Amino acid sequence: MAGSLALAVMSTNSTNLALPGLGVELGASAVELQAVVAVFVVTLAATMLFGGWISDRFGHKRIFLIGAAIFTLGALICGFAGSMPMLLGGRVIQAIGPALLTPSSLGLLGSTFRDPGWRAFALGLWSATSGVATALGPTLGGLLIQLGGWRSIFWAVAGLTLLLGLLGWIILRPGAPGPPRTLDLPGGLLGGGTLAATVIFVLLAQELGVTAWPALAAGVAAVVLLIGFILRERTTPDPMVDLPLLREPRFLAGLIGGFTTFFAFVGCMVYLSIYGQSVLGRGSGEVGLALSATGISMALTSPVIGALMRRIDAARPLTVGLFITGAGMLLLTRLGTDTPLWQMGLSLIVVGVGIGCTLAPVTALALGAVPASRTGMVSALSNVAKQFGQAIGVAIMGAVIFSDISDANQISRDPVVRDAFVAGLHRALILAGTALLVAAVAVLGLACRPRSQSTEAIDTKADIS
Repeated sequence: MAGSLALAVMSTNSTNLALPGLGVELGASAVELQAVVAVFVVTLAATMLFGGWISDRFGHKRIFLIGAAIFTLGALICGFAGSMPMLLGGRVIQAIGPALLTPSSLGLLGSTFRDPGWRAFALGLWSATSGVATALGPTLGGLLIQLGGWRSIFWAVAGLTLLLGLLGWIILRPGAPGPPRTLDLPGGLLGGGTLAATVIFVLLAQELGVTAWPALAAGVAAVVLLIGFILRERTTPDPMVDLPLLREPRFLAGLIGGFTTFFAFVGCMVYLSIYGQSVLGRGSGEVGLALSATGISMALTSPVIGALMRRIDAARPLTVGLFITGAGMLLLTRLGTDTPLWQMGLSLIVVGVGIGCTLAPVTALALGAVPASRTGMVSALSNVAKQFGQAIGVAIMGAVIFSDISDANQISRDPVVRDAFVAGLHRALILAGTALLVAAVAVLGLACRPRSQSTEAIDTKADIS
């Protein structure tokens, strides 16, 4: 179950390293290279809700194995792609894999570890794999590309996912399918369309500007689809998403924590890599080692928090983790044009410890909001919040950092542009740190509120089914 999360993360962050090589071999334009990443994110966002419903309805193990098979197929198509259309089609298929794997793996985790204490500990270990994958993905991806070219990234993912599926078939318990439910196809299409349109709007706004007509069209579409989704889910007897969940304080606290963490962390990490290479003039290997401090400290902290959650409420480490992560982001504002790389690494250790405190509690709060028969749905919502945070964070932080820079290629050559980049990075880090501190206060306030009656009705309805 943990391996599915690790492969999903590694296949995402290591694919970026393959873009230059595949661009040369397949003759891709700059827009097509961006599409290699964008189609994966958009497809994942659009299908995640369906993945949660399918996992709950047809059994978590069955959907886990199907997701592994689809992930393997998509990676193989990408590895053997001879043209950009074939590669992009493979990325669409590949994205459906995590949309099925992640909700089903969390559902399996909840059904396998029924004791709340052991389930919290398992969540800590499960969450720690994202830290390991964050740290090792770029390093292993770079090594694979050096040894076998850009295609080796996809072949490795295909082989490991196939092995993961075989192990899951042998080891995992079958589990019973959930109660019969009618597929809310309109709700799924409206919800997936809302997520996809929002991600497209963020990507277009980053590339063309918010006032450009393609970005405005995507934004208007997202709003219209969202209104349609809410109206549909409020009126249908068997909705894709139980909207009363959003009135459950602890579940909402988990969504806020996950969204803000990925908004701040992923949004800034991309540009810290540029800072290390273009401002400090260090090699990609050295910068990657400094950035891996976050993943290592995250991987070491998360299991400890999972163990502590056997005895304490999940909202407490989440609040502490958001405060620590925010403090680490503010510590990074001490970076200058001649700061030693190790100083950035030390601050990133603080950030990693904070994120390690948040990952397991975010998931635990989501799983604790509903009965076991609906874990796929809530895990899908939790991951959608993280995907939103990641996409919006990269776009907003980029707009803040490059607001005074006309040519990013001049960062390493022009001292004036270099100073402007560092000043913009400081603004972005302050924004990230402030958002995390505000989220910590919000989570603390929500955790003190009683459970809503509407959410108790969800449990009652599930028990009757």
